[in-house]
Amino acid sequence: MKCNHCGKDTAESREIRHEVDVDGTRFVGKVPGHKCTSCKETEIALDDLTRFERAVAMKLAEQGPVNGASLRYMRKSIPLSAAALAELLRVAPETVSRWETGERSVDRAAWLVVRSLLLDPRARSAIAKLQDEAPERPVAIAV
Repeated sequence: MKCNHCGKDTAESREIRHEVDVDGTRFVGKVPGHKCTSCKETEIALDDLTRFERAVAMKLAEQGPVNGASLRYMRKSIPLSAAALAELLRVAPETVSRWETGERSVDRAAWLVVRSLLLDPRARSAIAKLQDEAPERPVAIAV
């Protein structure tokens, strides 16, 4: 197979060791990829990397720790923007930012919502339906 880095026909399929660190908690696994025997570069397909990162997020949801870095990692794997999470929880976007940066302790209810969205596809569809049915907020107009 041709190497995308050096262009030589020396890339071989193999499992590649991959690590993710979330605030001091290290996750290690092997993902399918290619390694060039000439230049030693490794390549992992985006879909395989996404599956690995989703597995990390699910492990965090199941075991914790309950902290800002874990909340951010799980939220991003859903994927859900911080602004959308803030709107869903009816908190200010700055509140989500403070949780995720460790400036404030993570609200347990917020953690459980993100955990549920990650682990239960039915929760994601229920939340989406609630967001679709949410009444629009009135806008004040000065005349």
